[in-house]
Amino acid sequence: MREITIYFATNRQVRTRGDVDIYSDEIDDASGATYRVGKAKVAVSKGEYKVRSHELFDEKKRHICSEAAKVLEDDSIPEERRYRVAREVATAHVGPQMKLGSGDMMEEIQNRMRSGQCDVLLLLHGFASEFETGLERIAELVDKYQGDGVKEMVGFVFCWPSKGRIFPPWRYSNDRRTAELSGYAIARAFCRLIDHLSVVNQKGERCNQRLHLVAHSMGNYVLRSALNSLLDEHMIGRRVPLFEHIFLMAADEDDDALEKEQKLGRIDRIGRNIHVYYSKQDRALDVSDLTKGNAERLGSHGPKNMGKTSDQVVAVDCHKVDDTEFGHANHQYYRLHPKVIGDVVQVLAGNASDEIQGRQSINNHPRRFRILD
Repeated sequence: MREITIYFATNRQVRTRGDVDIYSDEIDDASGATYRVGKAKVAVSKGEYKVRSHELFDEKKRHICSEAAKVLEDDSIPEERRYRVAREVATAHVGPQMKLGSGDMMEEIQNRMRSGQCDVLLLLHGFASEFETGLERIAELVDKYQGDGVKEMVGFVFCWPSKGRIFPPWRYSNDRRTAELSGYAIARAFCRLIDHLSVVNQKGERCNQRLHLVAHSMGNYVLRSALNSLLDEHMIGRRVPLFEHIFLMAADEDDDALEKEQKLGRIDRIGRNIHVYYSKQDRALDVSDLTKGNAERLGSHGPKNMGKTSDQVVAVDCHKVDDTEFGHANHQYYRLHPKVIGDVVQVLAGNASDEIQGRQSINNHPRRFRILD
């Protein structure tokens, strides 16, 4: 049995019972903007991934001084700067020991990146996902996307409060509402990451490793909310390519999302390469399309009009390789079908889109491909 250490952030309500933290399927506060961070150990045995333990990082360590605490509560200081200012204040009073939970986590991740020459893989999971499921999914992706030419990766997942159930149907609407609210928390987490990286770069400590993002199913709608919050409230007019590769997997998003600025049209501001994996046989998205009143899905047909998308967008048709296990509704190929996994591995290894083995061009389009059976 192997064990994988992954990291997480969550805006789920956390209730403590004795020494155990229970993560509910409710959002932490009305705004959706509050989140906590932690790490977990996931056991791997016979192809199965199971959470063994998880713990939160302390939000305020005992060394924090009252002056720094006041900074953290000062609304006149932009949120994305409060950590830096609080740390400077605390260092002046009690030394460099003071850190917030997110600072502890990011330093730990950065140390792993630097010492192991590792990249980071982030996941935004889909709907009907319990807290533990999100932890297990990122461990699975880190494990399976590790192939020839791919650097070792550190896994991170944002566990937004999906209800964890597909039925009854109104659960879908609940998840969609909390998905939208969760975007604010994720935007704050991205700002925290940007702030941390900028401080590191100023100190000349950059580890030169890369970050990648995977959004699955309704996780793409979460990404839309996060992207718009980030660009409209925190990064106005800025372009910060945080991610080398962004994978939009079986996206429960409108098929024109990458054309519309208010949806995902500005995603190239935070990512250098955007990959859309889709299948017209995805029955889970058929349910979203036909029974929930949503428009044609990006994860079913790919981008509606490639000519209106960024040149950084590549579309990959998976309909010949989407069949996995009974009951998966052709929706889980991103983590279960060997040929899709192999395609992703080649992308992460740095292969050009038109040089990836197992693909063919669709109608000689330079950015549309099909994975062959």
